[in-house]
Amino acid sequence: MIKTNLRIINRNYQYYVFQVDINSKPSEIANKFSDLKLHRINTNPFYLSIEGCFNLETLGSFVLNILESAEEFDINICGILKNENILTNEVYGVAVVDLPQDGVSNFSSTLIVDYPIRGGIKIENDGDIIVTSFISNSAEVVSSGNIHVYGVANGKLIAGVNGNRKSRIFVLKFNAEFVSIGGLYKVLDNKLSPNIQNKSVMLYLDDKNKIIIEPFSI
Repeated sequence: MIKTNLRIINRNYQYYVFQVDINSKPSEIANKFSDLKLHRINTNPFYLSIEGCFNLETLGSFVLNILESAEEFDINICGILKNENILTNEVYGVAVVDLPQDGVSNFSSTLIVDYPIRGGIKIENDGDIIVTSFISNSAEVVSSGNIHVYGVANGKLIAGVNGNRKSRIFVLKFNAEFVSIGGLYKVLDNKLSPNIQNKSVMLYLDDKNKIIIEPFSI
């Protein structure tokens, strides 16, 4: 999974947090990195959030494997998030950092998009975005607040880019390939279940920072 930068209030700088368990297999991590490169998200800075129980030796070996895989897929690992098991200042030259839990949210305005957002187009706003038409494959909608789509949503939907984990995404007909809220992400290519594909859904983060995609009626 994923998140957003050390200067978290600077909304011109986007980062992601890659959440991984210490017992994850190298092949699983490589597959995730491959997905990120496929969607051209590998150019953003990444921070590692490593979960599970481990000692410093196990951590070092695990991080080294991740760094080697990241280099193969051009993933830029900028830091490791500090937790109760990671108390050192760095691991293999990668700084251990303590990021804020929530970004500061001062939305300037709501952007209303009344036209189709076609492939290759990126729409950004420091505030909510409301799309009254459709979003094509390979298009991207990036908001520091919430995203509302009153049509078919393909492409990438990225809400709360300043680290706001309370942001939500609402879609009339959901078929997105990639979603992110507050920097945490989910790649969805060909993985949508029938109860959400082309259905009305709401997306939000639960108390475990997992992206929930929930059908709802309008």
